[in-house]
Amino acid sequence: MDIKTIDAVKKALGQVSGELKEKLSVQNQEIKGLHETRDKTALEIKSLEERYDQVIADLTGQIEEMQKKAGRLNQLPGDELKSIGQTFVESKGYSNFKSEGWRGTTGQVFVPSSFSSELKAMTGNSSLRNVLSVERVMEIIRNPVRQIRIRDLFPVVRTNSGVIEFCREALTSTIDSTATTQTHGSAKAEAGIAFEDATVQLRTIAHYLPVNNQILEDVPALRGFIDTRLIEGLKQVEDQKLLYGTGVDPDITGVLNDSDIQTYNWSDGAVGDTYLDALRRGITLSRLAEYPVDAVVINPQDWEVIELLKGSDKHYLWVTVPEGGVPMLWRVPVIDTTAINQGDALVGSFRMGATVYDKQEANIRVSDSHASTFIENKTTILAEERLALAVFRPQSFVHVSFDDVPTS
Repeated sequence: MDIKTIDAVKKALGQVSGELKEKLSVQNQEIKGLHETRDKTALEIKSLEERYDQVIADLTGQIEEMQKKAGRLNQLPGDELKSIGQTFVESKGYSNFKSEGWRGTTGQVFVPSSFSSELKAMTGNSSLRNVLSVERVMEIIRNPVRQIRIRDLFPVVRTNSGVIEFCREALTSTIDSTATTQTHGSAKAEAGIAFEDATVQLRTIAHYLPVNNQILEDVPALRGFIDTRLIEGLKQVEDQKLLYGTGVDPDITGVLNDSDIQTYNWSDGAVGDTYLDALRRGITLSRLAEYPVDAVVINPQDWEVIELLKGSDKHYLWVTVPEGGVPMLWRVPVIDTTAINQGDALVGSFRMGATVYDKQEANIRVSDSHASTFIENKTTILAEERLALAVFRPQSFVHVSFDDVPTS
């Protein structure tokens, strides 16, 4: 129903109402003087009543037609949605106004919708909440998180200390190459072995979120959601630190920033080498150091390059067959994760090579005394953890870099 139609209906109703008032005034004068109403006046009033009813009927018909077009008529079972016109003519105010000889006013008549909402329905802007059954999804839709954590690759040990000290055999030891066969009475070979002390400090990873108290009271489930997401956010950073931590206070030293691990660049390979070859050569380096490789950590984009490799016949070279749900590459489990940067891969014996020391498991603390939160009716939710990474056997790890295509 457009604005012109609405104006026309208003004008018609106003005209009929005005004429009714005039005739009712004449009727009152006749009753006072003659104690009855002239036949002519009664007929005119009846005619005006019929005109009024016709205007309402026309209005009702137009609205119902509009509702049919919008697909909104009779959408709710057992609870019929009445049109504006139908609601008006069935209202108590209208009935009283009519029974009193059209004297006075109808008063306010509340209807389930208005012209503005009907117009919205015609233009597709209405949410239809008033006529359609709405089902509320009770859970909060969350963003996806990583399924596999870098810490899960290492042994994890609880500690009560803030500093981890350990002694490891230096790479300069010659004990594996000095023993020889001996003739009777000859001097024996002297072994060379060296040790070095190493120290790592536990570091804190933390973040917090101020939350309005009213929201926590109104949506109890939100608190659990926030706690979970804060911990997950903490773990996201933990992944990055275990790989790329700089070691500069207050950061931990990640595996890829340990200066003693091995490295292999794709560009150092033979002409024609692919990512597959580079990873296999990295595995070889770890095996030459006598370590069993138990994982390959790779970025999903680099893993895609490997899985999409094709031969000259356009057939895929590598079809991954997961074992226990884990994809394998050269008999080694593959962990494709966004925790490692595109262009990097880490091959190693994670169970033997390093250990995560955890003093304070990821936890949640709550306070209303942070900054001005008390007077602002806010609660501060803090998530934090303390941990360190001790790399005992750096030679068990190989940083494979997909830098450039081999040319020689």
